[in-house]
Amino acid sequence: LFRLSRVFELNTTDLISLAEARTAQRNPSAEYVSGDFTFQRINYGNISAFRGFAPAGAAVTRPDIHADIYEVCWVFVGHLLIQLPKERHELKAGDSLQFDGALDHTYEALADSDFLILHLKKGKRF
Repeated sequence: LFRLSRVFELNTTDLISLAEARTAQRNPSAEYVSGDFTFQRINYGNISAFRGFAPAGAAVTRPDIHADIYEVCWVFVGHLLIQLPKERHELKAGDSLQFDGALDHTYEALADSDFLILHLKKGKRF
């Protein structure tokens, strides 16, 4: 398997995963609350999605520590402030932002907001 994976420039795990049966996965959502923010959350192996709702003035400081992920926030309705160690980003309806989830970050709702947060696993690094 090792030699075969080298021929295709894959690691052995990726080669074996190509042989796995491809089927759809279905998960129910679960409610998640952090401060005054409420979320509907779904989790899969490579992604977690959080549909969030926050009233104006709500803030989440030092959210849960994230593993090795990228975080994407996309605002549908409202106005969010996302603070990173050396940056501030105000997102309004239609705006999105991607950043390294390992960075300290704070979300603040500047208006009643409806948004999506995605946690995307980073690619393999070896």
